[in-house]
Amino acid sequence: MRSYLKGILSVIFTFIVLISAISCSKSSDSEFSDSLSPESTPPIVNGEVNRNIVYNVNVSLVSDNVSKTKENIDKKSKSLKGYVESNDEEFSDGKCTYIYAVYRIPTENLDAFLKSVEGSGSIERKNVSTMDITTEYVNAKAQKKALDDRKAMLEDILNDSGISASDRITTINEIASVNTELQYIELMINGYDSDLNYSTVTIRIREPYAPIGIIINLIFVIILLTAVTILIIKRKKSKKKSAQ
Repeated sequence: MRSYLKGILSVIFTFIVLISAISCSKSSDSEFSDSLSPESTPPIVNGEVNRNIVYNVNVSLVSDNVSKTKENIDKKSKSLKGYVESNDEEFSDGKCTYIYAVYRIPTENLDAFLKSVEGSGSIERKNVSTMDITTEYVNAKAQKKALDDRKAMLEDILNDSGISASDRITTINEIASVNTELQYIELMINGYDSDLNYSTVTIRIREPYAPIGIIINLIFVIILLTAVTILIIKRKKSKKKSAQ
């Protein structure tokens, strides 16, 4: 019986050693990846000459204190003249465990903001996407200039004292049509300007998963209880045999 117990304990010990080795390996990989950021992160905004670039960034963070991390990021955003566009929070037992927030940050301050965000927690994932809207922006500006010129010409015609009543009505209608097109183009340009001047940063913050040490301890307890149960069953069986 003692040799049987020693065998089970030996297996348990070997199992724990293997899991601990895996845990150490994972933590080493994590420490290596963390050492790459944020100091070594290259700047995102490179100031491309004569190009109109829209920046969108997605960052996932792991933090022991989700609410505090979010509070620090909010303060940094405000200090850099940014703002929170949307915010969604999840709670468990009255404690905030997950936050999804979208920030609008002045593009000129984007790199400074991201460096602060990356230093506020453990980076789990980061994605940067850019969109070159130079062609669309230039075309919209050209359309607006053409419409402005046409409107000015129509207003000159309208101000001509020799214009007939029918031509005046036609000109007024044409000016109204040009104004409608101008409103559409101006809204489009304003949207472009907003996206160019303010970058979008989406941040997800969550609590860390259960530490590997706790998991190992739970596995150890389960295995130990299983072994003890097996021993008790075997003893009962041996007692029954001896009684017979």
